[in-house]
Amino acid sequence: MKTSASHPIGEPKVLFYFGINKLYTIIKSNIVTIKSSQFKTSIMNTIQSLKEKLIIKFFYWCVRIGMGLTFIASGIRKLPGIKFTELSTDNPVGSFFSAMHATGFYWNFIGYFQIVLGVLIFFNRFVVASSLLMMPVTVNIFLVSIALNMKGTPFITSAMLLGNVFLMIWYYKNYETILKKPI
Repeated sequence: MKTSASHPIGEPKVLFYFGINKLYTIIKSNIVTIKSSQFKTSIMNTIQSLKEKLIIKFFYWCVRIGMGLTFIASGIRKLPGIKFTELSTDNPVGSFFSAMHATGFYWNFIGYFQIVLGVLIFFNRFVVASSLLMMPVTVNIFLVSIALNMKGTPFITSAMLLGNVFLMIWYYKNYETILKKPI
């Protein structure tokens, strides 16, 4: 009967498993020891240093002015007596906007709301609140443009959404209290 000699340092498969398991444990314990506050601080410092760059400041003003003008122009198109589009109701986009226009007050409310937000974003006192209130509107506009398969419009609406996210990141310190875990 032949007996198999054991490996001088142990079974290779078992050693490999325990080696990987040990490596995983070390990585996991090191990741856990990195406190989330350190990670958060490093991200906040990076954002703060980026905000000091001239090109980023220029981009910030372009986004802020662009969002304001876009909201004002889009809101004006929703005022009483003005149709948003002249597409026929045979087209899904035309049908959607015709149905929205037919709601009357609700359609006008959206328009007035967009105009108010568009104007408020130009005032430093209200830019934080207006960028926060613009988020559900831009998300909705983006989703409608995708759902209705509007050609080219998702690119524009995704730029609006990214611009809104950019503004919210710019004012991250103002939103910290909202995102903190309650005591």
